[in-house]
Amino acid sequence: MPPPAYKHPARWANQLTTMLDHVKGSNRYPVDVEELILDYSRNVWPGDRVLAIHSEELHGFEGALVPVRENGGWLIISNSAARDGRRRFTIAHEVGHYLLHRHLLPPEGIRCKADSVGRGAGHAIEKEADEFAAALLMPSHDLRRQIDPRAKPSIDEL
Repeated sequence: MPPPAYKHPARWANQLTTMLDHVKGSNRYPVDVEELILDYSRNVWPGDRVLAIHSEELHGFEGALVPVRENGGWLIISNSAARDGRRRFTIAHEVGHYLLHRHLLPPEGIRCKADSVGRGAGHAIEKEADEFAAALLMPSHDLRRQIDPRAKPSIDEL
């Protein structure tokens, strides 16, 4: 199967956000990243889909995107020891790798350390996966709807 044409991380997130808005409406937050990628990949790339999302206690990394060659798909792994918000961001980060980079990854996939997820440290693909995750989980149109444009919100409010 040929690799998909490159699409900017924010463009991927906006496309999926628009689709979710149409299907689930505007009060669909928080984004159910797991359901989204399982359904989307099954429908768009059935022979190269995300087969499962698994959480387990990980040491030395926060998440991974691993090929499952015998089943023709991918496994997303996240650290079960992480807080819910962190785990959701990690899963969204790995979804970003799936959408943007799966055809560029080495045969063993990719393992993302804590400083790669949420801080964009390291390779450009880590920054792109972070950008995708942030735009998917906190789309700008929803942020604008919730915060008065004249407000100066604190970090906690954001």
